[in-house]
Amino acid sequence: MKQKNKEQLSFGAKYEVLELVGAGAMGQVYRAIERETGALVAIKTISQNLVADETMRKRFLREARLGLRVNHPN
Repeated sequence: MKQKNKEQLSFGAKYEVLELVGAGAMGQVYRAIERETGALVAIKTISQNLVADETMRKRFLREARLGLRVNHPN
């Protein structure tokens, strides 16, 4: 898998990507800062080869929705 550097990533002007945290079969996770609030966030992307798979897209979105419900100080 070819890793993109943060200059090649585009998540809009809302985030500043700091680094790639990890990558797996389903996608990649990046550490970023929300520019407006300064909040440290994680951005997960789905692998390109899974985008066309409806089952995997639904799984990815379900995981994202569950992740939004997590509230932990770490």
